[in-house]
Amino acid sequence: MTAPRSAECPLLNVDELAERLNISVRHVRRLVAERRIPYLKVGHLLRFEPAAIDAWLQGLIACTGTTEIGRSTLMLTGGGGRK
Repeated sequence: MTAPRSAECPLLNVDELAERLNISVRHVRRLVAERRIPYLKVGHLLRFEPAAIDAWLQGLIACTGTTEIGRSTLMLTGGGGRK
């Protein structure tokens, strides 16, 4: 029997993603509302798959040559996000 998917690659919630990308929770929700970021809905909850977020960031870098999204600049090393 295989382990559940969540044990292998846990999904991030809005707060965790905001911290990881060093942007505000409000900005994450705006990206979701504008369908500019990959997300999953689990019932009424928003969840983010880390691998999909990494691929999305790599796509941004490839297309624009920068990690800038709107007015916020992402730090790919993570840590210390605003809330």
